[in-house]
Formats: sequence, structure tokens, C-alpha cells
Amino acid sequence: MHFARFCLAFLIAASFCAAEDSSPTFNRDIAPIIFQNCSACHHPKGSGPFSLLDYPSVAKRARQIAEVTEDRFMPPWKPDSGYGPELMHSRRLDDDAIHLLAKWYESGAPEGDEPLAMDPPAFKDGWQLGEPDLVVTCEIPFMLPAEGKDVFRNLVIPIPLSSPRYVRAVEFKANNPKVVHHAVLQFDRTMVSQLRDQEDPEIGFDGMESSGAVNPDGHFIGWTPGQEPYEVYPGTAWRLDPNTSLVAQLHLLPSGKIEPVIPSIAFYFSDQPPERESFVIRIKSDDIDIPAGKSNYLVEKRFTLPVDVELLRLYPHAHYLGKDLKIFARQPSGKELPLFRIGDWDFNWQSDYRLVEPFSIPAGSDIVMRYLYDNSEDNIRNPNTPPKRVTYGWNSTDEMGEVSLQVLTRSREDMLTLQSGYFSYAIAAEPYNPFIHNNLGYILAEMGRKAEAADAYRKAIELKPDFPVAHNNLGVQYAEANLYSLAAKEFESAIEIAPDYAEAFHNLGSVLLEQGKLDAARREFSSALEIRPELDMTRAMVANIDLSRNDLEPAITNYSVLLNNGYDESNTRIRLASALLAAGKLDEAGPLYDEALKLDPTSADALYGAGVLNFSNKDFEAAYGHFQNLVSHDASSLRGHIQLGRTLIALDRRDEAISVSSQALELAKEQEGNYRRLLIHYKTGTELEVLALALWEGSESPEAKRLYVKAIETVAREGNPQEAEEMARRGRVIFKLDP
Repeated sequence: MHFARFCLAFLIAASFCAAEDSSPTFNRDIAPIIFQNCSACHHPKGSGPFSLLDYPSVAKRARQIAEVTEDRFMPPWKPDSGYGPELMHSRRLDDDAIHLLAKWYESGAPEGDEPLAMDPPAFKDGWQLGEPDLVVTCEIPFMLPAEGKDVFRNLVIPIPLSSPRYVRAVEFKANNPKVVHHAVLQFDRTMVSQLRDQEDPEIGFDGMESSGAVNPDGHFIGWTPGQEPYEVYPGTAWRLDPNTSLVAQLHLLPSGKIEPVIPSIAFYFSDQPPERESFVIRIKSDDIDIPAGKSNYLVEKRFTLPVDVELLRLYPHAHYLGKDLKIFARQPSGKELPLFRIGDWDFNWQSDYRLVEPFSIPAGSDIVMRYLYDNSEDNIRNPNTPPKRVTYGWNSTDEMGEVSLQVLTRSREDMLTLQSGYFSYAIAAEPYNPFIHNNLGYILAEMGRKAEAADAYRKAIELKPDFPVAHNNLGVQYAEANLYSLAAKEFESAIEIAPDYAEAFHNLGSVLLEQGKLDAARREFSSALEIRPELDMTRAMVANIDLSRNDLEPAITNYSVLLNNGYDESNTRIRLASALLAAGKLDEAGPLYDEALKLDPTSADALYGAGVLNFSNKDFEAAYGHFQNLVSHDASSLRGHIQLGRTLIALDRRDEAISVSSQALELAKEQEGNYRRLLIHYKTGTELEVLALALWEGSESPEAKRLYVKAIETVAREGNPQEAEEMARRGRVIFKLDP
């Protein structure tokens, strides 16, 4: 409702309660009320009602304004007072304000003294929440045709992020609000929406089904005229990943001339990840069929809560025939909990509503959506004169009935129970909706119900064979069941449908890696990285393959990128140090091992790597300290015992070296190996002698004699014949070797 008409209605309706004490004036008493209750206007400069307040009587001028201007300045407050929990951003005048306005009106609406005049509020031309952290918009406007029916257009806007961020608020700005009826903001990480955009010759693509785009992590984000920016409930920020597309689904109304549409969306980030997960329950009716002339057509739908929830926000929706929209919860006891009601629905002023405090609804309660519709001539908003039959549909002249409710649960387990129950409920209502089957599959997989999850994905694919996300998800189920050929087939199908589907390339690479096909796996991982360079897990896979094949320079490059990105900081630092160590870059590897040990002094990989580096630098005391720490923290570490034994040999602590090497031999047997596991590392003549002695102590094996002879020969080849002779003398005593 326009500001002047809104204010005038209050004045007339409340005039009967005027008191007889001193009369208020506009600038002293009334202006603060009017200015405060117009804070939701946020008009562009010069277009708001305050540019017209240069006259003595607001009441008189209000009538003039109401007669000549459109109803676009002042959003009314439609929710019924006293029904349901308290809502934020209420624009309803309280009794004291109404009383004061009535007195002012009855006293002739005096302007007041000039020295006491108040300046009207200065509405910002920019963003309501201040300077955004990120603003995205289309590069080219969509040109809305001059004539025709409602247009539902999805504008696909890539979001330029190099690392994940957590979103605490979103603000939508329509460059052409007279043709934008409302907007729904969803997000696509699969690249499907970009492909659909590319297939359409115009900007974006048509329809109300956006395929890969979804609501972000339990939030529904939309815009209608007069709506406040979307701010999350504390502790429920949602994650926005790089290489994600925003899909702005716009409901557009032709104006009689070609109109450019190029909205902007602002993001406000938080450094804090979410503390709690939210979920959106959507209750709707798609079987609406309202006869012409019917004034009280009833639609009632319900969903039974399987767990306790806390309600945070809700968004009711109907079209022009909506009359009385009521949402409540009926508890198992039969008691009715009021949640929300608009007894005088107006399609032009729909909005979502956030509760001041979370509202608890117990498990077993039915959340009920009960809507009345008026398709009679008495409905002044009826688009049809005379009335005609109206059925369910997306156009404004069709009709809809739904409500979205954002809720929290007490635990992750409760959340999964709620989600599986909700998607099963949704499938019962829409059995042929592939997206719901896919969502149910994901939740069942999270609950460990793998076979049921696979069935749900297969059903989604049956209903929509070109559904890349469902193919990918089914492939994951096959891979987890070690059905690698079936998994690869599903990932390949996803890639064929969506060639830019990086996650499917990654998953195909993982399957090939499990099969030991390193070259093929690296190729698929590299394809994923070409599409989405920010996929750190994929980059780590490539680096690990390169390190395992001793292809050190690319491994070093990729590990360096990962470390700069902060990915798996401790392990990445250790792996980078290992690659540098293998490349002989000891000076660069050392500080990385030191940093890793500061982060975790018990890290087996860091202790082992630092010990090997010290051993290579012939700092045997330092190497001994690291290997001793390793075996003390992990008594089953074969590699730790092997290197500790070698270090004791280097320190000329022969008896200790034999004892530790004996322990290493026992570990090798337990781990399905033998002395040859140690032979890979024990290479000098002295090391081979110790290994032979340790092997002899354990079993007096003939292998020990042969190994001792090899030790003597190795010492001789090392150019130390005197030591070889001394070793032979010891062998004749211990092993009864021939002279």
C-alpha cells in the first residue's frame, strides 16, 4: 500500500479513540512515527514520499498523493496480530502510535513550529546492509518482451570465488522492479545450469525447473518488493564454494514495452562455519481446481514431524485468489499451536517472515497448511471478470498454495530422520519427480542405508535419464560397494551428459586409482582440475600419484599450491617435505618437517621424514631422537624400527642395533613379510652384518649365514679388506663358516 493511503487509513480507523488533552503536531510528535514506520521503503533518491512533505497538512496532501501515484512506496504488514510467534521487522503500528495519530488527525493535523521541524530520514541509494563483501550481476541484461504472459526466467551468474566462504546475508537488488514480481535465488555446483544457459540463444533459460540448482544448506532465499535482505539465524551460515553459479529465478511481468532486466546480488560473509544445520520443509498443493464463483475454496495439506524441531522462518505463497492463509501445528494431544496467519492475503505483498525466537514444535505434530481462496466477483483482486475456473499453475492468473518452513533439529541424527521422512512424504505427493528421489537417495546414503539409496538414485535416473547428478551419486554407491566397473559406467554417463561435471571426473579418477590404474586416474583427476582448479582434494590426488611414481617436480608444485590454500595443512606440509627430501632439496624439506612437528609432535610421518633427513645429513643423534620417538608412540611401526636400527649402527651401538633389528624382523613376520622387507633398507656391509645377526638370533636360519657372507663381500667391495677379514673371523665363531 502506498504510504499516504496507509497512513490515511490508520488515521480514519483510529479517529474514534482521540483523547482531549493537548494536540500533537507533525514535526514534534507525528514525524518520528511516520519516519520510523517508513524505514522499509528505501526509495531511490527523490522518488519517496518525503520529497513531497513540503506542505502544511500531511492529511490533505495524503489524499492528493493517493489519487495520482502508484501503490509502490510503503509495504504493508500483512500477518495477523497475535496469531503465532512474534515476527521480526514488524511494520505494525502499536496502540500508542495509533492513539497519537488519531489525536493529531482530529485536531486538524497541524504542521507544528518551524524551529522544531524534523529532517526526513536519508535512505541509502546503495545496499541496506552496508558495503557487501561480493556483488555479482549478469554481464548482459535479459530483454523482457513488451507483451505476453508472465515470464519465468533463470539467469545464471558465475560467482567469482577462489576459496569457500560462509554466507551470513544476501541482498537482492532489481534494476527494474516494476517488472520483477519476485525472485528465488538458488545455487548450482554441477555446471548443469551453465550448460542450459549456453543452449538457450538468449540470456538464461526459461521455466521453473532449474535442474542442478538447489537451495543452499537449508535456506530459502527470495525477494519480493519491500522485503528485508536475507540474514541467517545466528550459527546457521551456509557454505558457498568456488565455481558455483547463482541461478536467479525471476517471475517477470511484461509492461507494454521491452524492458532490460539485470539484477544484482550482494553477499555478506562470515568467518564462522555453521554451528547448526537447518532444513526447509515445503508443504504444497498441486491439485487446486477452483470453480468460477466459489468464494471459500479450501486447500489443506499437512506433514507429520518425525522429530522435535525449532521453527526459524516461513514463507507462505498463493496468487490473486488467495484469501485467508493459515499455518498451524496440531500436536499429538490434539492441541493446536498457532504458527502464522494472513487473514487478508495480497499477492502483491508476499514475503518471507523470520521469527524473533525459535519456536519449538514437538515430534508427532502435524504442520497444517489451511488456505481459503475467493474466486467470486467480490474479490477485488480477482484477475478474471467475470470469474472463470482457475487451476494449479505457475502463471499469476493460475493459482498456487504452499508454505516453506525453515527448521532446526536437536542433533544430526534427528536431522537425517527429518529429511528422510520429508522426502518420502514428498515422493508420495510427487512420485514422478526425479529430484526428490535423488534427494532421498542422498539422505539414505548418509544414514548408511546404501542399498535403499542406490534404489532411489536408479529411480531418479529412470524418471530422468539425462540427470547427471543422479548418475554420479549412483556411481558413488557402486564404488563404495567395490563394484568399480558399474561405478565407472555411471560416472562416464554423468560426464557425457554434463562435460563440465568436475566431481564426476574426480570420482572416476578415484575408481581407477582403486584399481591401480595410475595413468588413467591421473588423467581424470587432471580433467577435473582443468574445470575446477580450486578442487584441493583432486589436486592432492594428482600430487600423491606423482610422488608415488617419483615424478617429484609436479608433485612439489601441486603440494606447494595446496599448502598455500591451507588444505589439510599438516599432511600437505609433510608430503611436500617428503617430495623435497626425495629430490635432494634437504634445506627446503627441513623447516617443513619442523613446522609439522610443532603442529603435531607425535606425527608418525613427520617423525619418520625428519629422522630420514637427519640421517641423510649424518646428524645421527637427531635422527635417533626422531626414530626413538616414533617407535615409542607406535610400537608396531616397522619403518620406525628399521630406521632406528640403522641409526644405532651408525652410532656404533651394535648390541642395541641387533635388538631393534630383531624387533623389526618380528614386526615384518606379523605384517606378512620376512627379512627381505628390511633388506631393502639395510645395504652397507655393517648394516647387513647386523641384520644377519638379528636373523640368526631369532631362528638360526640358513638365510642368516648367506646374508652374513653377503655382508663380508659388501665390506670388501667397499674397499675395507681389513674389516672384511675381521668380519669373517666373527662369522667363523658365530656361524661356523668355513675359513
